[in-house]
Amino acid sequence: MGVSHQRYKPLLNLALDRIQTITAHDDDYMENTTIDFSTYYNDVIGVTKSPGQRDAEVVFWIDARHAPYVITKPLHNTQKLLSEDEKGKIFSIRVIMNFELERELLGFGSKLRVLGPRVLVKQLKKQLYETFEGYKVPEQKDEI
Repeated sequence: MGVSHQRYKPLLNLALDRIQTITAHDDDYMENTTIDFSTYYNDVIGVTKSPGQRDAEVVFWIDARHAPYVITKPLHNTQKLLSEDEKGKIFSIRVIMNFELERELLGFGSKLRVLGPRVLVKQLKKQLYETFEGYKVPEQKDEI
């Protein structure tokens, strides 16, 4: 984590394993005095979070066979069981919507279905459509 020297620039989250070179900088080190990192990531899955971004209630259904996994290893500490029947269970979590959340939810494949919010459902449908399109085999014309 780092703070940009440019005014009004967001917090920088840099992947240490991708740093190729380090160059000395003339500006003095700027210590973080505004963000409490002991709580900063409480509302997020992963590390992608923009300043001012608000959390949302994400509601999802998971089939009965895979529900025990989500019960014993919750997706987030805000996870709540909302309802259940013989086919599956409906849970909610309160998190920032980001790439890591999408990746986690899509990782369950057809065993999990996001019910809300609509913007997340739309984004996941787009991802699944693009995935499906990537698996289409182009038609080959018969050679004469």
